[in-house]
Amino acid sequence: MIIPIIYKNDDPKILEEKAREIGKQLREAGLRVNVDDRPNHNPGFKFNDWELKGTPVRIELGMKDFGKSEVRVAVRHSGKKFQAQWEGIAEQMT
Repeated sequence: MIIPIIYKNDDPKILEEKAREIGKQLREAGLRVNVDDRPNHNPGFKFNDWELKGTPVRIELGMKDFGKSEVRVAVRHSGKKFQAQWEGIAEQMT
């Protein structure tokens, strides 16, 4: 699950577009991916919602991450969190 982290002053289009691009890259590598770009829910709600549904990996994309060309990856079963570069993310996730 890819979740863009959008705050009031952020441009949602930039983050959502990049999230879809990363999702496409992961799908091409054979992974099942969704982008949660629901505008009526905050990131905390989305995190909890997908946690309850049993989603094994959450990818977060915020403006700070966007500036560094990376995402934050949270693995549910181990509790491990790490930063991953956009380039080659499919290889890191498989």
